[in-house]
Amino acid sequence: MSEEQKQIVDMMKRRDQDIEIMQLLLKHNLTKKRAEYKLLIMYYKACNVMSKAKLMMSRIDDNGIGLRRIPQTPKDIKQASLWYEHLERQASNL
Repeated sequence: MSEEQKQIVDMMKRRDQDIEIMQLLLKHNLTKKRAEYKLLIMYYKACNVMSKAKLMMSRIDDNGIGLRRIPQTPKDIKQASLWYEHLERQASNL
């Protein structure tokens, strides 16, 4: 996992902790900034969703573990080989 990906995972964990703290403050009526905290919670959740999407594009889950690649089935391999044969035939006809 690259340094950038580690920073993304760390930021997501930090945001999750902040969300939990703000939710507890709201639950126990310990703050006067209710609307601001609710908006901030929604913002942090949206940021975490975008960060998870970015990590998924890099094939990393939110725990920092690389996702396994789905093994190809014989049917997939056969379809791919038929496609390559088709492309080769078209190229030879030119």
